[in-house]
Amino acid sequence: MLGELHDGAPRAIGPYRVVARLGAGGMGEVFLGADERTPAVRTFVALKIVLPGMADEPGFRTRFRREIETGRAVVGRYTVDVLDGDHEAVRPWLATEYVPGPTLEQAVRDHGPLPEASVALLGRDLVRALRSIHHARILHRDLKPSNVLLTADGPKVIDFGIARAFGASRLTGTGMMIGSPGFMSPEHVAGGEHVVAASDVFCLGAVLVHAAAGRSPFGEGSLPAVLYRIARAEADLTGVPPGLRDIVADCLRLDPSDRPDALALGHRLDAAVAATTPGTATTPGTATTPGAATAPSAGPVSPWPAPLARAIDDRVRELTALDARLGPPVAHPLTVPARAPGLHEAATMTAPARVADAEDDAARRRRTRRLTAAVVALAVVTATIVVARSTDLWPGSGPNDPPANGAPGSPSPSGGAGLPRTVTSMDALGAADRNRSFDAAPSLRPAGWKPWDARLPAGPTACAADPATLACRLDDGSLQALAPADGKLLWRARPGAGSAAGAATGPLIAGDVVVSAEDGRLRARSVRDGAVRWDTPFTGRPVGRLLGVERQVFVNRADATGVHVDAYDLATGKRRWTEVVTTASASKAGTDGKARNDDKAGNDNSKTGNDSKTGKAERYGAMAYGMGRLLVNGERGLTARDPATGEIELTAPEATPAGGSGTTKACPDPRISSSQLFCPDPNGKGMHVRLLRDLSQLFTSDDRVTIPSTAAGDVGWVFGPVRSLSMLIALPAHGRVVWIGNNQVDGTPAAEAGPVPRARDGSPAAVGTPVLLGSAATYADNASLYVRPADGALTVVPVPGAPGNVSSAQRPPELMPMGDVVVLGYADGTVRSMALPDA
Repeated sequence: MLGELHDGAPRAIGPYRVVARLGAGGMGEVFLGADERTPAVRTFVALKIVLPGMADEPGFRTRFRREIETGRAVVGRYTVDVLDGDHEAVRPWLATEYVPGPTLEQAVRDHGPLPEASVALLGRDLVRALRSIHHARILHRDLKPSNVLLTADGPKVIDFGIARAFGASRLTGTGMMIGSPGFMSPEHVAGGEHVVAASDVFCLGAVLVHAAAGRSPFGEGSLPAVLYRIARAEADLTGVPPGLRDIVADCLRLDPSDRPDALALGHRLDAAVAATTPGTATTPGTATTPGAATAPSAGPVSPWPAPLARAIDDRVRELTALDARLGPPVAHPLTVPARAPGLHEAATMTAPARVADAEDDAARRRRTRRLTAAVVALAVVTATIVVARSTDLWPGSGPNDPPANGAPGSPSPSGGAGLPRTVTSMDALGAADRNRSFDAAPSLRPAGWKPWDARLPAGPTACAADPATLACRLDDGSLQALAPADGKLLWRARPGAGSAAGAATGPLIAGDVVVSAEDGRLRARSVRDGAVRWDTPFTGRPVGRLLGVERQVFVNRADATGVHVDAYDLATGKRRWTEVVTTASASKAGTDGKARNDDKAGNDNSKTGNDSKTGKAERYGAMAYGMGRLLVNGERGLTARDPATGEIELTAPEATPAGGSGTTKACPDPRISSSQLFCPDPNGKGMHVRLLRDLSQLFTSDDRVTIPSTAAGDVGWVFGPVRSLSMLIALPAHGRVVWIGNNQVDGTPAAEAGPVPRARDGSPAAVGTPVLLGSAATYADNASLYVRPADGALTVVPVPGAPGNVSSAQRPPELMPMGDVVVLGYADGTVRSMALPDA
């Protein structure tokens, strides 16, 4: 639980504002920090800061640096993200994702052992955490109940303090024991150099015994006695449910080679989950356990017993209340008011407590060395500016050009190099769930916004935005960044030779960089000035849009061999894994086993930018992300994969297409909402809906939704009951969209929006694919913005400066919502930002 700050506690650590105390250990204290660097958004982090004088110990800073590096290398749903840190600070510190939940140790102590179904779920997800850790070629080496946090959606593994990379040299002394008594492996007892991946599996078995029986499998008593029992693997499994006993016993075998590897163990625990939760989900958040908290059938059910689920909810509410008390985010921790209205009613912010003079001297020497290096680097940067202006970046030539001292091509400040790079942007498809649903809260409007317009050298084909940056790919292949508050040009990146928009992707924004694929390379540019931070080559052509998930970016690319999915690290550009999802012959044929697809399905809009149909390869690759899984469409159909490793976790069973014959395993353009997966029908006549937990078919639109026949040029909606509206589906083949609620689709007749205006040549005007903006369906043509709430009349707002509806062959505008304002980008280069009606 959150505690008050003591008088000597720091009020800021690095760029984070300290707002509460979380605890203390032998090496230091842990505080709750607030990251307020993004306007109108506050996120919370856990801050570990070492005790004064601790950094003077031989090798400490090297070990602390290693903890930061190894932690950042691990990416997964069931591990806590390591975000930032400084091993050279006077008092070294580390920032990680904050999880408002108890440790497994606390949960068992306060609420008793977990029921069998919960233990099975816990084990399955801890195996997935180990797979993410081992995929990064890291050993955890200290998996124990106090290093497992419990959330409403499952566990998260923390603390890589003694983790070590595979093959790395030892930094522990000869004979030094690592790990925690009671949860070590025999290899731990023999010495750190003997620890292997199977050692983490042994520790996992001990953790599951604790969860099921409330104690270590190696009993109590003196440390030598406990270590003796561990060394001989004499485990007491009393209290472990029969359905899990063999699995745990195999984890705790004496010989590491006799233990199951993480993949095999995961399969066995999947079966245990299915056996203990019949007819329910096999992913945390949707399973039912004996005595577990219940929820309405349309929503998730906790994987934990009711008292523990309530305790987790209490912690979430406590954090929400603190967030409200803190008020609006401040610009930077250094501007914290003298008495911030936080949990602790903090006094005037002070610097961290002073430590020994010797450490101050060492810190001063390090600062001197860095200053000297900066002087040398300045000469290099000056030369780099000249090169950048002649190759990749050039200043604009319009009224919104940046001033000379901020011209594109200038170097990015080095201070951003250590910042976390997680996906912070939305594009026209929304977030990684790709459901075209956006929050219309006024608080998400860019700070200082006012209506604006701009003229670009070419029309935008795909854009992404966060509160501080609007980045767009243009028809001429260039990439341009504008300030969303006033439309001023931030920078523009020149396209390479022959790099048209069709050979490049739209951007995504990840922390301090804009990432895009172009010229056969994946590039990350500074959001501030467009300077290239990293550059990674790839073969083939990029397909569709980039998909960003947490700290990874996924690129679909097609070459002579087929369609590939590549996963890259957002911080470094290093490729983590690659997978061929369809061969060249299959992508040309458009087959997926029994699927019967035509070229009307699987894309966002036949007339819009990078989503244009350049071939059937467009419907293959990484498509969306939800419930911790990456959804990939391939020649064998739809699969759900571990985003950290690319390994297949689920394969979609056959489904019946709506309004057609045969079956399909494909979902070429999925949308995720409320734990459901909405797939456009291969026949272009509707959709089929799958459960995200196991990819099984829930229903088809023919089963429960009436799609009326309307005159050409009309736009229609299908409504479920007004409550719980969550999904907007485009059906281009019918010239209309379908609006779906959370399990509420029941055949309610469509509500017509009214006829689409006619263009000057008499044809229906080109209309962009609608989005769900707040509770209103919102779309645009080349003359107006259309907004229709679920329970209100259609509002048509003419857009000043829009090119007008000339013909149905026009490309509709790119629509980018930003809170209660929208940005509209037209094919002639006109860009307009305006507020929603009545906003």
